[in-house]
Amino acid sequence: MYLLSDAKYKTDAPWEKSFTYRLRKLGYGRKTGRKNVVYIYERPDTSTFRYRVYNVCKSLETSEVWNGTYFYGCSELDDIYPFTNLIDLVVIVRHRWTFELEKAILNFKNRNIKIVFDTDDLIFSIKYLPLLINTLAIQVKSGEEALRWDLDTGYENYCSIVSRIYLTALRAEAFITTNEYLGSKITELFNKPFNIIPNYLNNQQEKLSEKYYLEKSSSESVKPFVIGYFSGSPSHKNDFLSIAAELKKLLDDFPNIILRIVGFIELPLEMSELRNIGRIQTLPLQNFLELQKSIAEADVNIVPLIENEFTNCKSELKFFEASIVGTVTCAAPTFIFKNVIKNGENGYLCSQGEWYDTIKQLYTKGIPKEVCINAYKFRSEKYGSDKQTRLIEDVFNKIYMGK
Repeated sequence: MYLLSDAKYKTDAPWEKSFTYRLRKLGYGRKTGRKNVVYIYERPDTSTFRYRVYNVCKSLETSEVWNGTYFYGCSELDDIYPFTNLIDLVVIVRHRWTFELEKAILNFKNRNIKIVFDTDDLIFSIKYLPLLINTLAIQVKSGEEALRWDLDTGYENYCSIVSRIYLTALRAEAFITTNEYLGSKITELFNKPFNIIPNYLNNQQEKLSEKYYLEKSSSESVKPFVIGYFSGSPSHKNDFLSIAAELKKLLDDFPNIILRIVGFIELPLEMSELRNIGRIQTLPLQNFLELQKSIAEADVNIVPLIENEFTNCKSELKFFEASIVGTVTCAAPTFIFKNVIKNGENGYLCSQGEWYDTIKQLYTKGIPKEVCINAYKFRSEKYGSDKQTRLIEDVFNKIYMGK
C-alpha cells in the first residue's frame, strides 16, 4: 500500500448551486452568443449525475459554441417554463416518466426544441429485465408470493423503473450514451442512431488525483499489499462472488495481502474469518474526492464483472479513476475494457480462473512501473477533461443540425 498525505478541497458537492444561479446561466449563454443546452435529471447524486450532467456542463464553460446548465425533474420543471425561449437543446438523463415530465417535453417540442435521451446503463428495455434482475442480485419473491397484488414481490420496483425510463426515451429524437455496445442496444430498440460522450473526470478530480500520482510516483509501496475493490454495493454482489474464491486463495496463500472494500457488500461465509482478523477491510462509501485517495493507496484496483449483455454496456470509469492516480487495474474482459486495456501494457484483463495468477504475479514479481505510466498517459490523452469540450460541441452540433 502507499502512504499518502491528505489533500484539502473546498467542497465535495460543487454541483450544489441554487436554482437562480443555474437559471442565470441561460441568460449568460445568450449574452455570450452561445447556444444553451439544458440537462434534466431527477435529482443530484454522486454517480450518474456527476458524470453525465455536471461534468459535461463544466466542460462547456470553456466552449465558445455551447453553454450548459441543469435542472431537476423532481421539483423544477414548472419553474423553467417561462424561460424555454432561451433553450436550444434538452438532454434528459435516465429520468423516469412522469406526467410533469410529459408536460415539459410537450412544451419543449412545441417550441421546436429537440429532446435528447442520455443513458449510461441498459435500463430502458423490458427485454433485458430478467438479465438486469439476475446480474444485480435483486431479491424477488417466488411461487404464490411472486404473484400477490398486495405484496412487494421485488419485481415491481425494477419493472416500474425500466418501463418508465423506456417511456421517457421513447419521446427522444436523438440519443447519447457511453459506448458503442450500449449504443447498439439503443438502435435495436428505438431504431435511431446514437452519439457517444464518454464518462470522464472533472477538473477538480483531476487536480486532486494528480497530487496523489506525483506523490505515489516518488515513493514505494509498503506492506501490506492492498487489493482494492471500489464497487462495494449490493448490486455488485454477483460480480464480487465471481472471483471470491480466487481472492480467498490469494489471502490464504500470502499473509501480506489484504483486500480493502469501499462500500458495503455481503461476503461469502468462507471469507468471514478473514474479515474478523483484519485481512479483509471495509470502508464506508466515500465522496468522489476521498475515493481518489483510497484508490491511490491501493496496489491493485480490481473490477470483476459477470460477462453478459448488461455488463458489456458498463463504462470504463473504474479504469480511468485508477489510472490517473497510478494504480494498476485488473478488470473483466467486457466490451469496454477490451477496448481500453491492452493486456500487460496499461492494465490486465482477467477472465474467471485468471485473477489468482495475475494478481499473484503482480505481488511476487512487482507491478511494472511502465504499466502504470502507460495507463496514466492513456487516460490523459483520451479522458482528460480538456479533451472533451470539442467532442461535446461536435455531438451537440450534429444533433442540433439534425444530422
